[in-house]
Amino acid sequence: MDQQIREEILQKRTRIPALGVYIFLALALVGFGTFVITILGDNPGNIWEIFLINFLFWTGIAQAGIVFSCIMRITNARWARPLLRTSEALGSFLPIAVVLLLVVFAGRDYLLPYATHHYHHPKDVWLNMEFVFGRNFIGFLILLSVSILYVYYSLRQDLGGFEGKLSGLAGWVSSGWKGEDERKAIWLKLGKFAPAVILLYAVVFSFFAWDFMMSLDPHWFSTLFGPFYFMGSFV
Repeated sequence: MDQQIREEILQKRTRIPALGVYIFLALALVGFGTFVITILGDNPGNIWEIFLINFLFWTGIAQAGIVFSCIMRITNARWARPLLRTSEALGSFLPIAVVLLLVVFAGRDYLLPYATHHYHHPKDVWLNMEFVFGRNFIGFLILLSVSILYVYYSLRQDLGGFEGKLSGLAGWVSSGWKGEDERKAIWLKLGKFAPAVILLYAVVFSFFAWDFMMSLDPHWFSTLFGPFYFMGSFV
């Protein structure tokens, strides 16, 4: 019966139409061109702020998708199983977000008031540009690494039974499958990775909110703004 189900799944596999890929690339080029033209204009500050807000919005949703899967796994919510793969798929944006975070650093003079202002000790340590982006970039890389491991093992549970029948990334995930013993071992690993992803998400995205989003209004601050951001992204 299991073999029959696997064969039916393989037959129903779908791929993204080539037209859809071309449309996506065309829209991406239009967006990139508009961004470049605008930052070279008379008022680049506005487009940098729009870029930052979009980065924080979409990155928050992408990471929250994986966090949703982690929470459902920890709570053993069986009703959510049909939603897990969709929520985990949102995380495919995260490697792109790492590159976009470097772009945010390029616009620091327009986004971060403290980038061009000299502060006295001890504020000069905390608001030092290298430290600001260092803590956020390294924290994001750690969160991304743990999230990738979580999604890898989560997918491997399902794809392991298709070893030798898949190609590309799916074939790599399913390669070397060792059967039911590995499935049990993966279940234990996921139980460890899931809470780690959730905790890192809360910490890293709180710093995103404090260091980047609150900088748009430097005369207003709130220690609760970080939790508001990561909880809002999840909701």
